[in-house]
Amino acid sequence: MAFALQGYSSPGAQAYAVARERRRPVLHALVLALIAVGLLSSLFVPKTFPFQLERTAPITGLTLPGTGVSMREEPLTASVLPDTVRRQELEEAFVATLTEPALEVEPAVAAAEVVAPPPAPFTIYTIQTGDTASAVAARFDITLQYLLWNNGELRDEDFLAIGGQLFIPVSNGILHYVSLGESLGSIASRYNVALDDILAWEGNGITAPDQILEGELIFVPGGTPPAPVVAEPPVAVVSPPSVEPPPVATGPVVTGPVSNFGLSWPFNTLISSPFGPRARGFHTGIDIQGHGRTTDNIAAATSGTVTLAANCCGRGNYVMVVNEAGTVRTVYAHLARIDVAMGQHVSQGQTLGLIGNTGISTGTHLHFEVHVIINGVWTPVNPLNYLPGR
Repeated sequence: MAFALQGYSSPGAQAYAVARERRRPVLHALVLALIAVGLLSSLFVPKTFPFQLERTAPITGLTLPGTGVSMREEPLTASVLPDTVRRQELEEAFVATLTEPALEVEPAVAAAEVVAPPPAPFTIYTIQTGDTASAVAARFDITLQYLLWNNGELRDEDFLAIGGQLFIPVSNGILHYVSLGESLGSIASRYNVALDDILAWEGNGITAPDQILEGELIFVPGGTPPAPVVAEPPVAVVSPPSVEPPPVATGPVVTGPVSNFGLSWPFNTLISSPFGPRARGFHTGIDIQGHGRTTDNIAAATSGTVTLAANCCGRGNYVMVVNEAGTVRTVYAHLARIDVAMGQHVSQGQTLGLIGNTGISTGTHLHFEVHVIINGVWTPVNPLNYLPGR
């Protein structure tokens, strides 16, 4: 150089000063370049990089005031997060499911799964205009006699009250409610059939003779009722007729004249139909008129046990009572209401129910029967021979 730098006396010092002066612009340019790179990176490069997340370990063990140590979360696995299904694949699978034919079931398997219910012992038929008993019996493929036997108050095969109801047995046979003290053997004997015939009818659901229950309805296929007894044993002593008729049962217990057989009148008015043969069939009891007495009660003719309280077989609502000695059974039919239950003990004169017109009935009245054991079988007898005189 042709000039000398101020403050540098030696040639070496002067050369160093010249070199430093020349490097200063370069350093300034480098600093400016770094600043420019930093500015560009802040604009175009994300602040958080993926590789930073992969290499960053979770911070555990930190707690906040009032909280416990945070539980370490288990990493999610493929079994927790299944592969994503594309929408198109899902739609295709759904359409394929809808159009796929149903699986065919083998006929033998289908038949095995369907269990037919046991047959019902009877159906109830409502009488229509123009019906006759013989026509109804033919319609249901039973004989006229079985229709009459199962509807005890059916008086004339050619006269049926429109709107009334008939009990139609499933086939030729007898519908029988089991009463207290009866066995399947005694029922078979009563209707003159083999015990196995009753067991074999699947609708009864009986597998052993000792399985029957009081109040149970049993169908006796091919059974025939015992022949009615017309001849009555003479009454040794008859109570003298009362001056006033016995009071009507209007309370829980009513007293009145009692016969030597221990019976009193259940309801004391005129008799509208006697016991015995009539135009068609046989009347197994007496009908006691109840016209205009629709609010009166029916009293028990004897103390004993209620062995049946049901609605069946043309009798409507009816009650059966066996006396305490087990020798006399009384039946009270067509009640408007039953006020006692099976198995209940009743006193003589106690209210059994309200007189009515239910079942096959031509008006408000009480159908009253008396049964005694003849040759080991309950048999209906003339109630007038067992009731006190009046």
